[in-house]
Amino acid sequence: MDYRVIQEFKLKGDPPTQDQLDRLRQRLAAAAPDSDSDIELGVGRIRVLLTIGGAEAELAVSHAQRVASTVFGGTPAHVQVEPANHV
Repeated sequence: MDYRVIQEFKLKGDPPTQDQLDRLRQRLAAAAPDSDSDIELGVGRIRVLLTIGGAEAELAVSHAQRVASTVFGGTPAHVQVEPANHV
C-alpha cells in the first residue's frame, strides 16, 4: 500500500524565498527520487509531503522522516500518515 506522510517543521526566522523553496524542493526530490514529494509553506511552519509506496505505515513514516531530516536537518514537530489516494 502507498502512504502519504505529512511532516510539519517549525520555521525559525524569516520564511524562505521562492528560490530557497525551489532548492528545498529539488533537494527533497533528490533525497527521495521514487516518492511523490512536495513542500507547502505556512505561517510559522513548513509542511513536507511524501508519498511512500509499497511499505507498511510505520516503515513509510520512518523512511519519510529520514528523508526529511537529510533536507531540513531536524525532526518534525508533527507527523501524520494516511493512505495515499491515487486517481
